[in-house]
Amino acid sequence: MNDEKKNQGLSAEDLSGLDLTPDWARKEPGRIEIKKAGKPSRGDRRDGRENARGGRDRPRRAAGKAGRDSRPPRGRSENRGARPRAAREDRRPRSSAPLPLKISFLPERHGLGIVVRRIRSAKVAFALPAIADLFLAKPEYYMLKVEAEDGADIRLYQCALCEQLFRDRDAATEHLFDDHAEEFFQVETVDTEPPSGNFPRVARCGVSGELLGPPNHHTYRERIRELHALHCPKMALDDYEKRIETVEDEQAVEDWKISQSRKTLYRPIASEEAEALERQEARALLEKNLAKGRIKSNNRFIIPAGIAWKCSDQDLLRAYKSALEREKRFPITLIHALRPALKHMHLAIFKIGGRETFVSSVEPAPIKPEDSISPIKEALEYIAAHPKCKREELAAAMAERIGEDEEQLDKMIKSIHWLVDCGHLIEFSDGSLALPEKRKRR
Repeated sequence: MNDEKKNQGLSAEDLSGLDLTPDWARKEPGRIEIKKAGKPSRGDRRDGRENARGGRDRPRRAAGKAGRDSRPPRGRSENRGARPRAAREDRRPRSSAPLPLKISFLPERHGLGIVVRRIRSAKVAFALPAIADLFLAKPEYYMLKVEAEDGADIRLYQCALCEQLFRDRDAATEHLFDDHAEEFFQVETVDTEPPSGNFPRVARCGVSGELLGPPNHHTYRERIRELHALHCPKMALDDYEKRIETVEDEQAVEDWKISQSRKTLYRPIASEEAEALERQEARALLEKNLAKGRIKSNNRFIIPAGIAWKCSDQDLLRAYKSALEREKRFPITLIHALRPALKHMHLAIFKIGGRETFVSSVEPAPIKPEDSISPIKEALEYIAAHPKCKREELAAAMAERIGEDEEQLDKMIKSIHWLVDCGHLIEFSDGSLALPEKRKRR
């Protein structure tokens, strides 16, 4: 799979409208209505609960002894109609234990290059968590690192052709045959005579709806094993057979006969004189000889997100989704992966106020206002007194001090540009300004 196909849909235009504003800058100023803090009365609390339920006015139960006597006695009653406890518990969905896997997230190489180019061209500081959220926005932007937990007895298998992941070799081999048969065989479809005989009924798969054939046909058991491996590889064969239904319908029987009149044959590409094989024979040949080197085995793999979401193993897919939900709450593993990658591409990573981390193409270089000349000194002093102000606000404040001297105004504007370009002043993606902080020595 080449990079062009893998990254289809990932372009610089996709990033043009993205909001990389830090969290504190996304809040617009506005009037906040503050209610007096106090302990509500019991009636207020009850009214609030009723309003939360939709504002219904429920009739209150009549107080007094008669009201209490009208209630049924506590304890078990044969007429209450409640289901036994065991029966109620059986109705609850049973969730399988999570797989012993550690799943982390990595930036996709092509997407990383696009983001880095935009950061370099902007010359402003972007919040690192916002950049991580950008990668999680589309599967084309990130990859999953799947590895067994320490001490876990689990082995993973990966298809070398598409990088799909499996938990057992049989499932990987079945995938290799179903999805990549053209890599090993010349697939042919030939017409044959339809089955002869009296077939009053046919079986149908309860999962996919495909016809299995009459239970008394010689291909019935083979067809069960084939569809079970194709659609429900993790389900026990006995459980799968319980979901098979029998259909007594002439049209269904006729449809099955028509499907059997066309047969798919597989001729190995490696040998021009090889005979055409049926499915089971071709699969056996693939597993024995042709699959060597096409299925990798390890306890750790990296898989593209677009491939991961097509996984047929429902337990693995559930683990992927759970990990993504955690990562979207706070992208900690992706942030850890982005830090060295962005530093390697010569971007500056720093913190403001010891809290949120930012990324910029300009390395912060703090200077003292008292060591600067005018109007740089006045600009630094104003920002120190008015943190998070915008360029326009700084320019307007400086213009008031300078007056209408156009030469001085032009000099002041160029000074602001120079401060930002040299890292003496940090400009964030929302246009706000801040003074860089001196890094503490560890």
